[in-house]
Amino acid sequence: MGLSFLMFLREAIVSNSEVFANSEINIPVPFFYNMPMKPLSTFRKFFNVTDCLEWYMYTFNNETATQEDRDFFGFNEGLPMKNPKSGGMLKGGKNLLEMPCKEIKRSVPFFKLYDLNEPTMNQ
Repeated sequence: MGLSFLMFLREAIVSNSEVFANSEINIPVPFFYNMPMKPLSTFRKFFNVTDCLEWYMYTFNNETATQEDRDFFGFNEGLPMKNPKSGGMLKGGKNLLEMPCKEIKRSVPFFKLYDLNEPTMNQ
């Protein structure tokens, strides 16, 4: 029975593949970061994940970006580790897949606004 269902499903997909091949697929939320690797560390044979640190730096063009643009993009610095303060597209729990990272005491991924006056994140 199960094998028959799989064969039927395969035929349905193959026969409709041309319909989907040239179609545009839209994801309702922005997806612009990597897949979280820490959960994959349970498959030690295939993945060697040493920590869960994942962060992204972003900036705005001060000449063209309005406050409305900045509010729409949002913020999420991953603090506190559980239920971090966030907003806009980077709103945790709503628009963003995130998880607590005990090694750095933050929720990851987190996002840091680039400031020329600050040292880099790695310093």
